[in-house]
Amino acid sequence: MSGGGSTVGVMARQIDSIAELNSPPGTVRVARSTLAEFRAVAWRHKWLAWGIVVLLGMPVIVPGIAGFLRPTMPVLVTARQVAAGEVFEDGSLRLVKLDRNGVPDGALTSPDEALGARSAANLPAGYPLAPSLISPAGALAGAPPGTVAIPVRLSDGAAVGVLSPGDQVDVLAAAGTTAAGAVTPAQRVAASALVLAIPTGERAEPGLVVLAVTPTEATMIGGAAAWSTLSAVVVK
Repeated sequence: MSGGGSTVGVMARQIDSIAELNSPPGTVRVARSTLAEFRAVAWRHKWLAWGIVVLLGMPVIVPGIAGFLRPTMPVLVTARQVAAGEVFEDGSLRLVKLDRNGVPDGALTSPDEALGARSAANLPAGYPLAPSLISPAGALAGAPPGTVAIPVRLSDGAAVGVLSPGDQVDVLAAAGTTAAGAVTPAQRVAASALVLAIPTGERAEPGLVVLAVTPTEATMIGGAAAWSTLSAVVVK
């Protein structure tokens, strides 16, 4: 090994000698001196160089770290397209982690909350599920043909006290701001919806009523419930 090293050293010196012979006087010495000075300066300022590298990489590194540290929560979403009235099964549901700040209030977090129930609207794949998009088991028994049953939480819980199964109501969404920041005016999201049931008992939520609406109205109610409050007006 030492012989090989000596041979390499000799060859290197011979190459340097030839370079010196073929170069203008002083050129090789100046190049060597400049290279040595560059190495010395780079070594003295190595931490500054690393700092520059880190600063240049921050536009990529910082968003990645922020995304990793952003609080998330499990949310139940559709694993595929689900038609209105279709029964939720294992193959149509999955849990995903979503940004906690972007999850609608009341979003479902367990498959047990939807398995065996029916979809109250036509839903695309990956759509977060909420109680307003789930038809309670057995609620469709009294629903007119072409409608779906949907639980609706009214902002005025006392208003439910004046309702009875068989009543027809218009559902109104108050003006509000969507998650994207768009201001939406007050609007009617369902017309002449049939009251199917009013849940009672210790576990009944205040202001909850089950209505029969069209699939399109169910979609509108589900969307409005995420950014607005809902109220009902008896029409019949």
